[in-house]
Amino acid sequence: MERTVSIKIGKDYDSEFSELAAIFVRAMNDIVEVAWGSGVFSYLQIHYLVYHQIRERYGLKANHICAATRIVAEALRAGRTRARRKRHQQTRPHFVLPTVGYDIRTSKITADHLSLATLGGRVHIDIHPSEYQLSFLDGTWKICSSKLVRRPDGNWYLNVSVFKAAPPPRTDGEVLGIDQGIRHLAVTSDGQFLSSGELNRRTAQLRRNRGRLQSKGTPSSRKRLKRLGRRENRFRDDYLHRAVKSILSECDDVRVIVLEDLKRFEKGYGKTLNRRLSNWATGRFRDILSDKAEEIGILTDTGDPRYTSQKCSRCGRVERSNRDLQRHLYSCSCGNRLNDDLNAGRNIRSNYLLSIGEADGAQSTAPDVTVASPYDW
Repeated sequence: MERTVSIKIGKDYDSEFSELAAIFVRAMNDIVEVAWGSGVFSYLQIHYLVYHQIRERYGLKANHICAATRIVAEALRAGRTRARRKRHQQTRPHFVLPTVGYDIRTSKITADHLSLATLGGRVHIDIHPSEYQLSFLDGTWKICSSKLVRRPDGNWYLNVSVFKAAPPPRTDGEVLGIDQGIRHLAVTSDGQFLSSGELNRRTAQLRRNRGRLQSKGTPSSRKRLKRLGRRENRFRDDYLHRAVKSILSECDDVRVIVLEDLKRFEKGYGKTLNRRLSNWATGRFRDILSDKAEEIGILTDTGDPRYTSQKCSRCGRVERSNRDLQRHLYSCSCGNRLNDDLNAGRNIRSNYLLSIGEADGAQSTAPDVTVASPYDW
């Protein structure tokens, strides 16, 4: 398991860090130019091409050059993957934000102290991490590389990468299916409803504010737009983290969580629904759920989403007309009558059990429920 802990340093050593970051960023852009021109994206190959000339030109420590090369190689490979996925031409990265890469030789990180190498020598900083941060710095996690960055507010932060072996996955327990939607952020096959009402409301409010600021086009409005974007990201992440925590708190007897594979979906539903789909945080929800579930030994997997909303979770009949989109109700001639998202969640679970050979085709025998009103947890 890999996690990143962000430690606030502040502005006390701004001059030392700014001087080093300016040289470090220029070095990274020079490395990009060489690697891009040579068509080389591997860390070792880039290192052999640029190490001596970068060290002679900038006088950086050997480990700082290695860190810069590693950041460039990761950016190039990520850009290539993104270009292949979106089927467009890859663009050359360009580094602007003040950044410095560190490893275990150029930095020393403990639960109450930082030692970071700069051009003029090492700086020593006393820190006071929170209880959450201490859980990663108490020796149970291995400290790997770190990255020093200056955020728009002028404060410096050290983003520390930590690693720990994941606990063995659970071998006994149930399978939990989760249906993701716009009205409900998630509906589990055991009947837990997590509303997305507050998330949708805040997203719509920020979209209106964003449109008003974009129409002005002034420098101050553009700065305000960036702050709004960061605020929206923080709110969304907090909302999703709380939702995932609520789900996992009910998973004492669960070994696998199954979600729909929603990496690609069509956008032919009109302007309003297309806009809501573009803000649909399915991927981010899945990433957070996978990370947190891994920490407690629960596997996460994806299943085919086709017909999960049209199939009856009791008799297995597929009938599109059985689903009432206005009332969010699924009604089948077999007598099954329940919330349509709950029906889909149960189908996701049963389809997964069939795919791994742990079911004989029988559908859900759970009690039927009427339409649940959305609520926040």
